[in-house]
Amino acid sequence: MRSLLLILLVLLPACVGDGELPGPDAFSSNLPLLLIDTAGVDVDADEAWEEDDTRAWIPVTARLIEPDAEGTARLGGPPSWSGLGGLHVRGSSSTDYDKKSYAFETWDASGDDEDVALLGLPSEEDWVLHGPFSDKTLMRNHLMYTWSRSIGRYAARTAFVEVVLDDGGDGISLEEDYRGVYVLMEKIKRGSDRVAITRLDPEDSTEPGITGGYLLKKDWVDWERPETFVETSTYEDVILLVDPGPDEITEVQREWLTDHLNAFEEALAGPDFANPSSGYAQYLDVDSFIDHHLLVELGRNVDGYVLSTFLHKDRGRPLHMGPIWDYNGALGNADYFEAWLTDGWHFDNPEFPADNPTAYLWYERLFEDPAFRERYASRWQELRSGPLATSELMAEVERTAALLQQGAAQRNFERWPVLGEYVWPNAEGAEERTTYEDEVDHLSAWLIGRLDWMDEAIEQDYAR
Repeated sequence: MRSLLLILLVLLPACVGDGELPGPDAFSSNLPLLLIDTAGVDVDADEAWEEDDTRAWIPVTARLIEPDAEGTARLGGPPSWSGLGGLHVRGSSSTDYDKKSYAFETWDASGDDEDVALLGLPSEEDWVLHGPFSDKTLMRNHLMYTWSRSIGRYAARTAFVEVVLDDGGDGISLEEDYRGVYVLMEKIKRGSDRVAITRLDPEDSTEPGITGGYLLKKDWVDWERPETFVETSTYEDVILLVDPGPDEITEVQREWLTDHLNAFEEALAGPDFANPSSGYAQYLDVDSFIDHHLLVELGRNVDGYVLSTFLHKDRGRPLHMGPIWDYNGALGNADYFEAWLTDGWHFDNPEFPADNPTAYLWYERLFEDPAFRERYASRWQELRSGPLATSELMAEVERTAALLQQGAAQRNFERWPVLGEYVWPNAEGAEERTTYEDEVDHLSAWLIGRLDWMDEAIEQDYAR
């Protein structure tokens, strides 16, 4: 498909913005500006799909304009990067929103993937343009990913941008083409600067080569495509194959991975499961499981544990949880699974885990081990006196809000006037939160309440 689309590249302008650009001072921001031209293709249209129901890459040209020495990026300013790329709508339930999120690839002149260091992020070619819509603070993913990295667990690096997307082929009109505040972020994938696991090649058919690396995921399952997942025996857990993907993994590797997960589950379910040598600990990076659980509960992520949940296993290494992903429905922003409450464990709400019934069974068993529970409490207390101290978390909220309140948030909500409206799955009170400041205050108050409750609950339930 890409080779066919390359024919269109010669029709694209030399750079986005040729033609009816406003003057250089007509539009400016303290955030970087990302200008994208699709040469008249409506990237949001339902027609932008392949015949096999996958999303087609729309060829684009793009310019990235960063703030100058005075801290201002101007629409007509010189780009820090300009080039070719591919764009398509991404997401699941979020595709119903008026403001779309996009997958974005950077290409060379031949249309092949080209690694680029955008906005100082490590050089790569696979990116996500996340368009916060239900999250009216615009920052929930950014916050949780930042806090994950602060405790030593990789999560996607982020940078805020304002996006202008010309899909009419008639030059930029801000009234028509301004798309608002986006979060440029790293796509979750194997790589030295992302999920740093060894590449698994088809010829890796015996140990130790066959032991990794595997990038896996718990998410919605397409039962009509059994080649996309493996299923365990003891807990009947369904694990999606990300890298190597269903078309890349060999049958020998699939069998090895399934057998390895089954051996882990047998140890976990067995009577000697808590033995440090012969039990579950030989298969897991236990600390990564603890950190992942703490982050899900800190945000009370409505999808936590069961959807958008990545795992990975490197060569010769145990199974790790993470990286975290998709926290729009966290930090007090969802009206189901009791996710709006600051009190209570997410895993203990009455409906959990409706979206994926077997996905939490590993954790249920782990918490039956007193040593795991004590380790869990100790780690929380360690983090609360360091990177997850209330002062540290609130400082990031305030810093981010200050960044976005210099005009970008106002422009975003002029383009998408959803303040004071319910946007699924907003928690109760959305109609009363009529300003951006109201939304930030709601998040901040919720976060403080959540931290207080977790401090007390962990002390009572796990530290003794």
